[in-house]
This record gives sequence, C-alpha cells and structure tokens, in this order.
Amino acid sequence: MSLILMDTKPNVERLPLPASFREQPDDQEQIETTECGRIRTYPHVRGQWSTFPFAEVNFDSIEDVLDLIRDIPGIELLSSESIHLSLVRGHYALRHHQIETFISELSKKLRHLSAFPVCLSTIKLFQNDEKTRHFICLCESLEKFSSNFHKSSRKIIKLIEETLDLFRAKVNVPQSCNVNDCDDFVFHTSIAWCLPDHKHEAERLVETLSGTLDEPIIVRIDRVKFFLSKPKSESNSTFVCSGNFHTKAHQKSTQLIMDQILNGVLLREMAILWIKEDCPNFDFHSLMSNANRCAKFEIYCKMDAILAGKPFVEAILKELNLQVKWGFKEGEEIKASRSEMRSIAVITGKVKNLLIAERVVLNVLARCSGVATNAYRMRNMLSGKNKITLCGTRKTTPGFRLVEKYGLLVAGVSPHRYDLSSLVMIKDNHIDVCGDRLKDYIDAVRRTCGFTHKIEMECRDLAEVQRASQYKVDIIMMDNFQPDHVVTASKWLKENYPHILVDISGGITADNITKYDLPTVDYISIGPLVQGYPTVDFSMKFTQFLS
Repeated sequence: MSLILMDTKPNVERLPLPASFREQPDDQEQIETTECGRIRTYPHVRGQWSTFPFAEVNFDSIEDVLDLIRDIPGIELLSSESIHLSLVRGHYALRHHQIETFISELSKKLRHLSAFPVCLSTIKLFQNDEKTRHFICLCESLEKFSSNFHKSSRKIIKLIEETLDLFRAKVNVPQSCNVNDCDDFVFHTSIAWCLPDHKHEAERLVETLSGTLDEPIIVRIDRVKFFLSKPKSESNSTFVCSGNFHTKAHQKSTQLIMDQILNGVLLREMAILWIKEDCPNFDFHSLMSNANRCAKFEIYCKMDAILAGKPFVEAILKELNLQVKWGFKEGEEIKASRSEMRSIAVITGKVKNLLIAERVVLNVLARCSGVATNAYRMRNMLSGKNKITLCGTRKTTPGFRLVEKYGLLVAGVSPHRYDLSSLVMIKDNHIDVCGDRLKDYIDAVRRTCGFTHKIEMECRDLAEVQRASQYKVDIIMMDNFQPDHVVTASKWLKENYPHILVDISGGITADNITKYDLPTVDYISIGPLVQGYPTVDFSMKFTQFLS
C-alpha cells in the first residue's frame, strides 16, 4: 500500500520521506497522439508508470505464420520482443514507490498456481478500444483443454486484476471489462497490426492465414511479467512478478514423494552407510574442547538451483541426533550466487555430530539438487506443444541410483526404468546374441513377465524399427537417430502401428533437444541427466553456539 503523508501539523518537524519517494523519477514520456495510431486515453501523472501484465510467447513457435505476413504493404509485423500473451484488458499505472510492494504482493498470490497451456488455434482481427489500430491475433481455443485449465487461466486473470485494484492502478478500463467476468476474456497474442486505412487488406490476410494453421500452437503459461513504460532518462523495465508456477506448484507432489514413496528403512540404511564411509573408525575432531557443545550451522546455496534431496539429508541428520529447519521447500527454485549466497537450512545439535554430517550432507544435497536443476532446465527446453515425456536412464552412479532417480522426480522428469526388473528392454547386444531366434526370445519374455511389464526394443535404423513392429513390443527406442531419420521412422511407425510408443535416445543434448521435439515422439531419454551432470555448490558454516 502507498504511504500518504498529510500536512495537518505544519509546525511539527516530520521524518524525511522514504528513499523511494525522494528518488522518484521525472515525468514519464508522453505518447504522441499521432504515433502509429496510438493515443493517450488517460491524463498523465508525474511519476506514474504505465503497467502492462503479460506472458511470454516463444517466437520460434509462430515463425511459419509470421513468414506469410512479411512484406505485405500496410501490415506491420511486431518484433519478437513485442509478441506476448495479454493477461488483462485496459490501461493500468503504478506509482514508482508502489512497484516493489506490488510485485511482492502478486507473487504471493500466484506462487501456488500450476502452469497451464493455452491453445492458440484460430486467427482473428481485433480493433483496439480507441478504434485507431487493427491487430492480427492468434486466439485461444477453449474446447482444446479441460475445464480445469480454463479455471486456472481465469483465476490468474482475476488475481492480477484484483491486485491492481488494491493499488488503485486502474486508469482506463473498458466498461465491458469486469473483473468478475473473466470467462469472457479470450487469450490472444498480437502478431501484426495496421491502421484503419488497411483494414480490408488485413481481413483478407486473416482469411488466408486461417487456412494455413494446420496445427494449434501451444503456449505454456508458467510466469507472469510486467512491462513498465519508461520515464525520462530511464530504461523500460520488465519485472518477473512470480517465480515459475510449475516449480512452486510441484512442491506438493515432491512432498508426497518424500512422505510416501521413499522407503524409510532403506533411507536409514543408506544414511548409515554414507556416515560409516566418511567416518569408518576414529573421529579425531571429537577431541576439541567444544565438541560436545550445542551449536547452529547453516547451509548456504551459491548458485541458481532447484532444491532436491531433503529426505536423504534428514535421514543423515536423524542418525546423528541433529535437527534441521528448512528455509526452502523441496522442488523450490533458489536464486543465489557466490556473491549473494542464500541460507536454505539451519541445523542444530552437538558440534562433533555437525562436523561428521557436514560433508555427507553436502555431497548428497549437491548431487540430488544438481540432477533436479539440470533435468528441470532440459525439460523446459521442450516447447510443450507435443506430448513428450523427458526421461533419465539407468546410467546412474553405482550405489547412488535412488538419489539420482529421486532428483529427476523432483524436476518433473520421468526416471524411466529403475532396474533390469522394472521393464524389459531388449538392446543391441540382446538382438545380436539372439540372432534368428529373436522372436522366440521375445515370445518367452512376454509369457514370463505377463501383462504387468512392458517390453521395449532398441533399434538402430528404420529396417530394425519395421522388424520390431512385427514382434508386438510396447515401445520402440530409436537409438542414435539423427533428427531427420527420427521424423521418417516415427512417422512410419505412427501411421502403421499407432499403439507402439516411440522413445528417442542417444546423443541428445541441450544443444539439439529441440530438434527431437516432434509430434510423433512420446519419450526422450537422456543419459547425461544422471551421468556427468553439474552439481550445485552448497556450503555448511558454523553460526553460533547455543549452549
């Protein structure tokens, strides 16, 4: 809320104004009424920043549509930086001193919401409220997704508008736009515009474009941003108003994993094994005079990361009679650097036990969070428009598989099969060893494993894919296929055997994963998600004695 100082006692000395008031920028630049059909529809107030909430749209996903618009007289393409998904109607403005408070308030409201997709499947021509410009827009199709997604999208709109109302930011909103009528709001992204003189050209272009949109464009809404227009001598500013929705909303599922999926007996056995590995016999540090005093240590994160591994850390601490209080939830995103470290946990107990726990805890936390962070970033490289599941593999560190597979789950990535007994995967060596008896082997496997296990077969070329499809396998893995070969083989398989799932693996990295983001692919399995992944930099430091 803004602070209003009233001069009711002019003779009384008052405290100085907050810095945000004293450093308030000069007048905002005026928008000329003749500039590209834009006009100001509300009075300018000194220090007032025009505020526009939006969600980002991947420019590459609509490149084909934009190519059809280029070089058409009178039609102006919007730049890649300007293409966005509008989240409110009308004009809003914030005072300079309100910005940080507003961002904080809205982030609290949005942090527990789930990411959701918006399906842009129609092209329409819209006119702005001032009737000075026409916009060619990609618009959502409500019937493409369930009512749950519809409710999520409308809830975000309502929360944004309610928060803007709290700050009295509404300066010009069409009378037809009511915060309680969010169902009438249509998500759209403007891709081009024209002045009224070129309306007929735009209408013809919309008809042409409507016939070229073969597949809908899926936009994943996972964060809200606010653009604040610049005052004089200032740069335009964009604020991320919430963290990634998925990261926040995923905390509930990772909490479920912690409480129910992990075997408590196994956790204890692993914790004891790790402690014994690092301190197998003599503990020389217990000779310190302060070894039996109670103290507080803190764990610090020194880089951006997804926190993962809390159940393993807690199992270690429990064996050493130590207590922990976490500052972040499992699966939550941590923003940190070496110059701005973040405290993520406070651990208390006897000094000698804290020192025994230090390296064991940091090793587990660094690796589990490393898996989660790397997997989460890779997963977000997929467009979301294809129903692809990103998976890890069995290429885990010996004795550490449970931790690394758990890190994948925290990131929302599939762990794939856990071991040889989880799924029957027939790989190249099995195929070469069996030779002409391969079908007999697969039939025997099917009879033995029954209906509870799937059979996946690895293939090295199109010929092997075609042969495997005859063996009634459930999944075909295309191993080390180039993207164009995947297109050919997966398209053939889906056309002839649509029930067989397609798994792509081998040589897929952050640099080329988008090339495998295809509608005919079901799974992408990547070994480096659990092998050779970067770890997260944590440290554990003494803070103070408690007794």
